Amino acid sequence: MKHIFTLFAMVAFAMAYGQINRGGEPLRWGQSSPVDMEEEFIYQTPVLDYDLIEAQDAIGDLEKDIPYRFGIEVDVDIDLMAEAKAFESTDDGTRYFFYQLDCPNAASVSMIFDEFYLPKGAELFIWNEDRSKFVGAFNHLNNKDWGSLGVGLIYGSSVVIEVHADASVQLEEMKLRLGTIVHGYRSILRDELQAEIERGPFGNSGNCNININCPEGDDWQNESKSVGLIVSGGFSVCTGALVNNTTQDGTPYFLTANHCLGGQNNWVFYFNHEAANCTQTTGPTNQSVSGSSLRANNGGSDFALLELSETPPESYGVQYAGWDRTDNENVTSAVGIHHPSGDVKKICFENDNPYHDALFGTQVWWIDEWEEGVTEGGSSGSPLFDQNHRIIGQLFGGAAQCQGPNNNNGQFDYYGRFGVSWDGNSANRRLKDWLDPMDTGVSTLDGWPLGSQAVQVDASASSIQGIEAVVCGSTVTPTFNLMNNGASTLTSATIYYLINNGTAELIVWEGSLNQGEYAQVALPALPVQDGINNLVIQVVSPNGLTDENDSNNSTNFAFNAVLEPATDVTIELILDNWGSETTWELSRDGVVILE
Repeated sequence: MKHIFTLFAMVAFAMAYGQINRGGEPLRWGQSSPVDMEEEFIYQTPVLDYDLIEAQDAIGDLEKDIPYRFGIEVDVDIDLMAEAKAFESTDDGTRYFFYQLDCPNAASVSMIFDEFYLPKGAELFIWNEDRSKFVGAFNHLNNKDWGSLGVGLIYGSSVVIEVHADASVQLEEMKLRLGTIVHGYRSILRDELQAEIERGPFGNSGNCNININCPEGDDWQNESKSVGLIVSGGFSVCTGALVNNTTQDGTPYFLTANHCLGGQNNWVFYFNHEAANCTQTTGPTNQSVSGSSLRANNGGSDFALLELSETPPESYGVQYAGWDRTDNENVTSAVGIHHPSGDVKKICFENDNPYHDALFGTQVWWIDEWEEGVTEGGSSGSPLFDQNHRIIGQLFGGAAQCQGPNNNNGQFDYYGRFGVSWDGNSANRRLKDWLDPMDTGVSTLDGWPLGSQAVQVDASASSIQGIEAVVCGSTVTPTFNLMNNGASTLTSATIYYLINNGTAELIVWEGSLNQGEYAQVALPALPVQDGINNLVIQVVSPNGLTDENDSNNSTNFAFNAVLEPATDVTIELILDNWGSETTWELSRDGVVILE
């Protein structure tokens, strides 16, 4: 699959909206007459063969693993500062440069700067020819580490790029090399149908899909705010979701599928692209972020964790979804929230229990059939939530799709398992280093800042510490993390602990923990036996009440103890020419000592 990367932004009449911009407006904004551009300062893309494009799309639109195409990418090599028309400001020394792009009969125009660097004092705007809409300003704050930038979707067939440089700017410092123009065509192909299906701009899904703002989605509005559409060049590539981490600090981690990866540095992430009600088919595209860095990925569960290049501003009202890494098959129902074929946000329901399976070497949750709604191409990477409104996976693939005007085809889907993604050989192959940077060991985490549909009383035990994998001695003095997952402040709890199936002992904890906070609780010194030992800790009666979620109440830790005198052992490993492909571990009675 070819990936070209760009940033798209929707603009409202006579105002700048879309990706995170820096204020200001173009020169002489509000005047009705456009800047006169000589032919040498205008680039025109080739006229498209719409019959061929429609025939290609008729095939591509049927495949779930092919991104939904809404624009044709035209490769160019335009050094804007060398080819733009220059004007000189006589008032303050600010210089102005203009360059026009024409895409015949286009519904929209967008672009990618393969090289983008603006020093302080320089800024860039892009506006449509009738001066009704613009994006910008872009300035030095939009410079990326990777040196490129995609710029947003503007409706119309012609746009003007306008650059300002004040008197302090050295023009040779500026890098503005245009590498790709995206000629948006989808709505043009559907002109004859627009009276019936006003869709766009990124896609058009089957009628059996359910808008997130239908009554069915009422209980999932918090989680919906985490879900974003991924756009790359002229394609609606995949879906994903912002995810919470244990510091709950709004770090913009974004979970999607490993198979979606390719050029994520310049992906565009659209939030709140949804219809306002159950019947509308269009939604806003005025909240987006350009670019991301890959933090971790693994094909074994088809996950990819990205960090967006900028934190979505408060005005976007995004949510960071909660998660459950236990990987327990006690899930009673599941919900998917996604952008099928790049369409406005949809929701689907599995009213039975998904179950574990393996496919192509990937560990998955298997959905036999959706009872309501469905997924399509473009839904890949979208989150799967359990009955507790926590992510347990992301969409890998499947055969589900609409069949007829209102019904799905009764086929399956499968999702990479979050619990499998949690662990791996290194930080760039697993989730835990990023989503639990404090190493709390929690197995579940609710969303932030709104929370999931959280229960009032929910205490959990996790992350037993203070015990080596191999203990040389007769006692251990462990600690563990007591966490409050409930909405009510946790002020007390009863803690039971036992080692090696002995007699359970208890202690009473008292303190004050708000939702999401934890305390490290120390246990007294415990005697150990030679060989394998197992410590079990359980938390009950939070605030003297019944815990409303008992799935996270207990935790255990197995370790090896050596009571006889220690003996030093030296092990020498001699690797062959493919040593980097070799892994090893040293274990005793099934407990790993070294690896």
